[in-house]
Amino acid sequence: MGKKFNKGEWSEFYVFIKILYDKKLYLLDSDLNQLDSFYKIVKILRKEVGQSIYNIGEEGVVKNLGNKNIKIEIEKIKPYISKLLKSLKEGIGSAFLIKDIDGIFDIINSDIIKVGSSYNKSDINLAIDDENILNKDIGFSVKSYIGNPPPTLLNSSQATNFNYEIIGFDGKIEKANNINTTNKIRDRVLYLLDNSK
Repeated sequence: MGKKFNKGEWSEFYVFIKILYDKKLYLLDSDLNQLDSFYKIVKILRKEVGQSIYNIGEEGVVKNLGNKNIKIEIEKIKPYISKLLKSLKEGIGSAFLIKDIDGIFDIINSDIIKVGSSYNKSDINLAIDDENILNKDIGFSVKSYIGNPPPTLLNSSQATNFNYEIIGFDGKIEKANNINTTNKIRDRVLYLLDNSK
């Protein structure tokens, strides 16, 4: 496959392949250290050409394409996991090609790397086998520390809106909102701080 993707997009594909092989999603502590606890994954849902469902069972992985099922030879995926991770770490530029992984696309019967959209912010959708989780199908966002700078937790847009309460402000809010300098956000915050108790 000759398409270039950025580190975030390649990371999403790596996570998909890794979870498909491991059949579990490990939990982390607050310092991102892997714990012994994990969620058992029973399905991975991907928007490829239509909806593809990777059913994960004791006998193996079966990809459901609606009208046909394809058995995935999961052990053949293993060599691509380390190859993908190494290539991700070494990738240069805003978008790059990862060579020598075409075989993975034959194994999973798909060459789709990126499945998210602006309407669905989930990078991967998993069905989890856990009695404590009410909604068993959960969408996850993949945030990779492989790239530089580190990932943000919020993908902001013009629709992103925060409301703040300012406690102890003695000035006029209209005056703050009317500050329209080149650094208006900084200058508005400074005005608020200067006029607060």
